[in-house]
Amino acid sequence: MHSAIRVAVASAIVATASFIISADTTPASEASEVQLRIGDLLFAEGRFSDSLDAYRNALKAAPADATRRPRMGVIASALRVAEFGLARVEAEKLHLSDPKGPDATALYADALWSSGLFQEAESGYRDALAAAPELARGRHGIARSLAARSHLEEALGEAQAALRLSPRDLEI
Repeated sequence: MHSAIRVAVASAIVATASFIISADTTPASEASEVQLRIGDLLFAEGRFSDSLDAYRNALKAAPADATRRPRMGVIASALRVAEFGLARVEAEKLHLSDPKGPDATALYADALWSSGLFQEAESGYRDALAAAPELARGRHGIARSLAARSHLEEALGEAQAALRLSPRDLEI
């Protein structure tokens, strides 16, 4: 029942946002923020294909200095719907704009992993964890890398740490 209500609310928000955005009186940054919020809501609901569309719209409408957050949404959603090429292209742009940011580095590593570049991904996860040891995405990535190399006990420890840090992340 709650899910049906949430879907109805999300649909109403999408319809309202579409109307607002098409009304040429909304500044680009406001249009981007509306699409970003819609993307966040859809992503939280597990509607990754729809969230990808919303994040793409947010990225298109975002001012040049405010593309980080919508780009991260595009990458995360693209990874969830197996749009690995798109995820990697956007992750490379994100990484170039924020090469030291731990969140950006971990997301870039996720895109590398999805492209089969496992050693490069592990290096990215380690860089992200060096900057932010409590980063759940980094811990999860290291767990995957360790498991792939059959270091299962260590992988389990990293996976449990990631889960403690981000218990609501369904992927973790």
